[in-house]
Amino acid sequence: MTTEKTFRPIAVADLKKAYLFDQAVDRPRNSTFEEDFYTWQYMESGGSRRENSAALAAWRDDSVICTLMLSDVDFAIEGRTVSGAFMHEWYAAPNEGFIGLELLGKALPYLPVMTGAGASLALTMSIRRVRPLMLFPLQRLVAVIDPTATAALSSLSGEHTAAYLNAATIRKARTGCQAGDSVACFEEEYDAAWQTMRPSLQLAVERTVEYMNWRYMRHPRLRYQALRCRSDKGVAYFVWRVEQIPGMGAVARLCEAIGTSDAIFESVPALVSALREIPGVAYADFFCSNDAVCSALHLAGFVHALPLPDLDLPRLFSPLADDVRKTLYFWVSFDSKLGFTPRLEPGRTYMTKGDANQDRPSP
Repeated sequence: MTTEKTFRPIAVADLKKAYLFDQAVDRPRNSTFEEDFYTWQYMESGGSRRENSAALAAWRDDSVICTLMLSDVDFAIEGRTVSGAFMHEWYAAPNEGFIGLELLGKALPYLPVMTGAGASLALTMSIRRVRPLMLFPLQRLVAVIDPTATAALSSLSGEHTAAYLNAATIRKARTGCQAGDSVACFEEEYDAAWQTMRPSLQLAVERTVEYMNWRYMRHPRLRYQALRCRSDKGVAYFVWRVEQIPGMGAVARLCEAIGTSDAIFESVPALVSALREIPGVAYADFFCSNDAVCSALHLAGFVHALPLPDLDLPRLFSPLADDVRKTLYFWVSFDSKLGFTPRLEPGRTYMTKGDANQDRPSP
């Protein structure tokens, strides 16, 4: 006899059952349902709290049969603040029919905007059946710090690899902001920098002081560094973390570049000085959708990470691995209840590796 399904949020007391379900359908040793990470990501997320918010599960008897992992976030959409969510994971037990779509249907009425990254085609097509969806890639830029160490990480090499990386190594500029200040907590000056950038963006997370402190300064597993740079073009902020590669050095994962494009350009020398102080760093990379930000970094010495026959820089380091996806892909879906129809140009959005769950702890 088949018992009735029920739907409800995942409480802390449910984490062991959710973890066992996740091990069966997802990947071993996923940190999603470990209490410190779960509490931070799904119960303390930086957006406006909604009814029926956060992570949801479908249950049969006392067992989890489907999970829909959502974290609340506020978005800036064409100058308006709209509450929505990132979708991080969505899994269903085999032989449970359309339980995944049933669970999604419980959440959608509360989500005028929903977005995520790294999704499979199967997931994006499932959402597209319910409402419109837009899919776009992020640009990936690299600041080569140590060309020899960078070459060692490339899965491909040839006679021109070393020469190219030597030429692409970011140089010390003689102008612009030469040194920045380490930031332990985002405050009012940061908010002023964000407000100068925000009007130019068609879509971005509302990167308020509260959000940035939750996202980067209170992360339970990862340690981020933030740098404030002042120049005659304004104030810019950078956020990154260092990812160690056992026996092969380290890579700096830049997650934020906040400020006007002129301020970001003028502040790159200070950023590079800080990166050069990281022991063993080979290069820094930055995934970003915004054309103006990427152009400012490119003009200041970053290069585009283009997969070439004799150079293919990995994006996965824990463990070091090749992947068919050379960059990150974001999707965004709007509901008609939003009240207006955004006409998004990907280059005027601001999505980065710091969004959704793309910069997350590895097992």
